[in-house]
Amino acid sequence: MKKTLFTFGLVISLFVHANGQNYQGLGGPIPDGGTQFFPAQVSGLVPGAIDTVFGLESVTINISHPLDFDLNMALLSPGGIYFELNGFNGFGSNYTNTVFKYNVAPSIVSQNPPFTGTFRPTGLMHLVNNFQNGNGTWALVVSDWQANGLSGSVVSWSLTFGNNPAKATSISSSNLPIVVLDTYGFPVGDEPKQNAKMGIIDNGVGQRNYINNPYNAYNNKIGIELRGNSSQFIFPQKPYGIETRNNIDSILDTTLLGMPPEHDWILYPPYNDRSFFRNVLTYKLSNELGNYASRTKFCEVVLNKQYIGLYVLLEKIKRDDKRVKVKKLDSDDNAGDSLTGGYVYKVDWNAGAASGGWNSQYDGIQYKFHYPKIPTAQQATYLQAYVDSFENALYGPNFANVNTGYAKFIEVGTFIDYMLITEITKNLDGYRASLYLHKENIKDAGGKIKAGPMWDYNFAYGDNTSCGGTDTTGWEYQEYACDPKVRWFNRLVLDTNYTNKLKCRWIWLRTKTLKTSYINNYLDSVAAILNEAQQRNYQQWPILGISIFGSPLPAPLTYLGEVDYLKKWTTSRMNWLDANLPGTCYELGIKNKEAFDAHITIYPNPFSNEVSVNYFLNETTKVEIEFVNQLGQTVKFIDCGEKPAGDYTQKLDGFKTLPNGLYLIKVKTANTVYCNKILKQ
Repeated sequence: MKKTLFTFGLVISLFVHANGQNYQGLGGPIPDGGTQFFPAQVSGLVPGAIDTVFGLESVTINISHPLDFDLNMALLSPGGIYFELNGFNGFGSNYTNTVFKYNVAPSIVSQNPPFTGTFRPTGLMHLVNNFQNGNGTWALVVSDWQANGLSGSVVSWSLTFGNNPAKATSISSSNLPIVVLDTYGFPVGDEPKQNAKMGIIDNGVGQRNYINNPYNAYNNKIGIELRGNSSQFIFPQKPYGIETRNNIDSILDTTLLGMPPEHDWILYPPYNDRSFFRNVLTYKLSNELGNYASRTKFCEVVLNKQYIGLYVLLEKIKRDDKRVKVKKLDSDDNAGDSLTGGYVYKVDWNAGAASGGWNSQYDGIQYKFHYPKIPTAQQATYLQAYVDSFENALYGPNFANVNTGYAKFIEVGTFIDYMLITEITKNLDGYRASLYLHKENIKDAGGKIKAGPMWDYNFAYGDNTSCGGTDTTGWEYQEYACDPKVRWFNRLVLDTNYTNKLKCRWIWLRTKTLKTSYINNYLDSVAAILNEAQQRNYQQWPILGISIFGSPLPAPLTYLGEVDYLKKWTTSRMNWLDANLPGTCYELGIKNKEAFDAHITIYPNPFSNEVSVNYFLNETTKVEIEFVNQLGQTVKFIDCGEKPAGDYTQKLDGFKTLPNGLYLIKVKTANTVYCNKILKQ
């Protein structure tokens, strides 16, 4: 959802000062679809400076309103510090004697109207106890986000100061990298990005990272903004878009935490996903299936000297040689082969022509341009016409014809992988939002459409009760309660050639990347690494055991309980798919070819002097890499030794004088040989 623009109006009237350290604020009407500031004058506060010894303890409110979900409430201090009390929460009426206090277990997000009692606010109350002078004008800021004819009023509200003030969760060191953000005291808003600084402390695997260590993994300027269609408004732990910049504020392509150089990054807080794994696991599986998805790194984040929890640093979806590898498209590429790609586009919310996209002629879905973000008229016309041709072929009478049907326009294997991942996860947004696709140039793989990269799986793996999301049975592509959805897969499964390939792919992957024991071992091993950070995170955000934005109840009371729920749900789901996936796998050759492509990725391809070989292991094994010419002769051999299960990249170089031509790279394990072709030019 998008909030309406705030209009600042301040009620000017007398302020009332109660006895002691309690101060009453003014009430009044809440404008329908607007924002109102309700002031409280604090004077004579002793001591005047508020901090972690003496400061703000609680806020009490009484509000009359027929629909609390319409309202967002925050507190604004005399020094301009702003934190949220509760936001767009509760399908009911009124706030009655609602007390917000930092050191109580129940969060307001787990409660229902009229919210009578004492609860932890959604925002960080301790932010105001920052040694500012507490005397002055405070304000309760109430926003009614939509003009729907429902009006209400603030009946009363008050502030209490004392010797048990709100305090921050502290961090002195971590076994994870520490990201330190400094916005020079200004709150972070949505577009445009604002100037800030970022430092990253990463002393390497197995080493402690101390908050007072030098910034050794990044130390420079950034641009920062809030991001997310709804998460920036719904959840108190905010997601941030980061643009790395140099000391003269120009864009800086740089590597962060071992990821390839770029300047666009995301700091994502898995707030509603209390296992922290749903996006990270999905992107890992996609990469191991041979389809690029954003690389991820867990970290802990400090913003303006305040600890804000466990985050995931990840790559923003971008076109480049290390992310979505399609050809660069310039504004003068408007004819011939150059017009054919590459493109990145998506099915997403509110993505019609007014916001840089077009409406499909089928299914009621909308497409949005992603790269180029603003195509030329010729480029927009070409891409739309190509997608229309795919849809016409898919929904036409000869859709299964291998020469004239849907297969003429798409790389079928990538659609199979998208379907498998989306069905495994039962992603609430699957088939209808954040569905990225990219189209190659005609000189690359025939210029076809590929599904991916995978994106936005935080409401997956049984984490939301909407649209049958917690059921481990049934097909997500047939879950019509969450429409509109693409109906491509309803059509594709009518083609036995497609379902047979789907079955082959599934059977093979269930012995490798999608093997239950492999996934569970990965979750257990990373959960052990996150054990320290999760304790701090849930001290800062005490949300274990409650429902978050539609998550199922009863909710696990511990972090390991959340991980165990994820493992059990995923196991049950994949067992159902074992028994119900359509198709018959007749041709093992198809299965093996796809397996080779999935487990070994080579880039760049074609290459000139050096090449990187990325390979995946699901068990500990000895590994050898062999580079072979067309005569079967070994050009280069590397003994990598014994490797534990995981994802690896090996660089091969010294090929400058090697004759141009086609070569074969083999990755040999104790039980298997994975192969892929590569072109030297």
